[in-house]
Amino acid sequence: MPEFSLAGKPYRIVDESRVNQSTRVYAETMRPSQPSEARLNTKTWQLSGPIGNSRQLNPSDPLGPDYTVNLDGRNAGLLTSAAKRNAVSLTAITEFAYGVPISDVSKTNWTQGAGDGDGNAFDELDEGIISGTPDDATRYWTNAGNTGSANRLDVNITSLTDPGVNINHRMRVRYRHSGTSDTLALTLSQGGVPIASSTLSSHTGDWSTWGVAISEAAAANITDYTDLELEIQIDSGSGTLDVTAFELQIPAADAGNVVTIDEDRGQLFVQRGTFSTQVNPGSMTEAQHVDHGAQVTGSVASWRGNGIVALGSTDAEERTAVVAGTSATYAAITNLDADHIAIGPDRLWISDASDGQAKYVTADLAVTAANLSNGIAVADTNSGTITGLYTLGDLMIAGTQRGARSFTDQGAPAVLGEGVKDFPSSFNGANGDSLWGWHYHATILGLYAIQPEIPIENPVGPGEGADGQRFEGPIDGYPIAVKAWKDSLWVSYLSTDGDSWLLRGVFNPAVTPGSGRPDWFVFRKLSSTKCTAIGATTGRAVPAVVWGEGQDIAYADLAFRGREIADTTNYPFSTDGGEWFGTTLMLPVGLVGNVRWAKFLSENCDASNTWTLAFSRDEGSYSDLGSAVQTAALQTIRDGATDDNSFTTLKPRLTQVAASETSPPQIRGMLTVAYDERPEHVREISVLVEGHGEDLSDFQTLVDAGQELPVAFRSPYDTTVNADRYCYVLNAEAEDLANGEDQGIRLTLIEWAES
Repeated sequence: MPEFSLAGKPYRIVDESRVNQSTRVYAETMRPSQPSEARLNTKTWQLSGPIGNSRQLNPSDPLGPDYTVNLDGRNAGLLTSAAKRNAVSLTAITEFAYGVPISDVSKTNWTQGAGDGDGNAFDELDEGIISGTPDDATRYWTNAGNTGSANRLDVNITSLTDPGVNINHRMRVRYRHSGTSDTLALTLSQGGVPIASSTLSSHTGDWSTWGVAISEAAAANITDYTDLELEIQIDSGSGTLDVTAFELQIPAADAGNVVTIDEDRGQLFVQRGTFSTQVNPGSMTEAQHVDHGAQVTGSVASWRGNGIVALGSTDAEERTAVVAGTSATYAAITNLDADHIAIGPDRLWISDASDGQAKYVTADLAVTAANLSNGIAVADTNSGTITGLYTLGDLMIAGTQRGARSFTDQGAPAVLGEGVKDFPSSFNGANGDSLWGWHYHATILGLYAIQPEIPIENPVGPGEGADGQRFEGPIDGYPIAVKAWKDSLWVSYLSTDGDSWLLRGVFNPAVTPGSGRPDWFVFRKLSSTKCTAIGATTGRAVPAVVWGEGQDIAYADLAFRGREIADTTNYPFSTDGGEWFGTTLMLPVGLVGNVRWAKFLSENCDASNTWTLAFSRDEGSYSDLGSAVQTAALQTIRDGATDDNSFTTLKPRLTQVAASETSPPQIRGMLTVAYDERPEHVREISVLVEGHGEDLSDFQTLVDAGQELPVAFRSPYDTTVNADRYCYVLNAEAEDLANGEDQGIRLTLIEWAES
């Protein structure tokens, strides 16, 4: 009879003439596998890995790095809370359009004052209240004791553009009144039809501004903004009413997000829209709010003792002439219009808003238009205007719509990067900074590291580059803010979901010098919020990173040490909790698994400071493994329903709940998960061999479905050289032969069919 071999030893298959007719001496059958036919395997995840590079304990791991959300994962083998976020609410900014009188007044029982002879038939009613400077002298209209509809002062209002919203509308009048019990009325009409009105008890004394909010419902009744008029009268009483100015206020534009954050002489300056907001960094409270009257396009702090605010072509640059703890004064730099500003080692660079060229003023000269150098046309006609201005050493770098540019010694434009040359956008180069000998340039296609002297341009953001492509996280957008500060590069990414991801780039000695690519770690996720500026301050007890959140700012104290979390006195931990996500474990094709247990070492845990482990199986929703960990110990968490929790892909998640700002819950070391794995289908082999009691004992030692490695076998039909197959011995037992006197040994084998 043919031979059968198992574990390298040959056995003779029983001759079919010695068995019952219904018994087969050798058979192979394919069938679905059972959980009991699995083998045990383990996978270990590093709990603090960078998200853009693969600097892990096992760099060759094809699954890539792990990442955290609002957790500090920068310190090897330690997962804990991120730095505490402190929100700072600044004065809400909304820019308005103002409609003032434009035609003769329609009046009943009103007397016109002397006026200033400026030719306006209705005198100073058109001076405006917020938008102008009404004169309180003799230029006003007067009504003495006339009441009701017999006392009307109507005036048409300038045409305004429909704001598209029905909120923040307001009527204003500048008035004074001598009565003590009179009732005044102010009405907004369109085409003679009243839309909104309000009454106000009489006000005696000096001039006052009366602002009346127009309800959203009333504003919705305005069909257009070209035929509006305001009317004021005394409804009842007998006093005298004087009026100097009318005005209609409607929203024109939101001031937008924070544009830049600078520290100048111990004070923080936050630029938003047309406004500069001064913040005392010690208390993080707002000190002053200044409207420059034009959109802020850039700013720098402390060039020759002055901060400078660029206001584009609309208005001249302004410098902060004096900075005090509660206010700053600004002075215009006459005839100098700049879009962007950058400080070099010996000069101040500007992009001239009038001609789009790069110019400079050397340190020995005052910043005036007369002292500007000749212009350098860095941005060619295909690149558009300069979108951002930076320096790296003694080099100037300009962002343009088609990539980074500089110039040669002869002043000719030099191309530094071409990654976006076919994708022009005013966003390309609008944000950037330099660190570690590289310039980091934000574009609509991602973050680039540039070395101007070579030149080299590399994509270096999370998910970019050969190693970065292993990143599985949700950061899928583009950078919108870049700041080099302390030992790190801080970048804000805007995802397609509208979330901002604040990333901290850390120098990697093995990768960064040659490629510019840092190790990236999530510093914070801001849901449905734009972070368009990142700054910092040393005006607090310890250094703090500051970032914009829409029109407001937030900050985190980071301490002086490089490993900030070791200084718990000066590094308050967040109590927001957070999540850690491991990269996906993918079983080979044809295998399925079941989680058996997971182990990790927890610290600082109690009922209010916990960790919960969960898994996503086959890209499904997360389900918890066990309950929340509330003790400090080596945790072994088991799954009570392993037979029903099979997977082909497995992605772990750890969720932290934290209540302590000094000793938050943390995990030290690794996360190890044990799982059974088995093929979806197995080949069951039944073979009857000749053998004796010793052979049966040998076979039974191999009966172990949980054995770590399968054993080699060869069937009588495997004729190819080196045709060994591998199996697990599921069963071995004696079997009577047909004559009832002889015995054979029936083996049941399981061959894994992994492909």
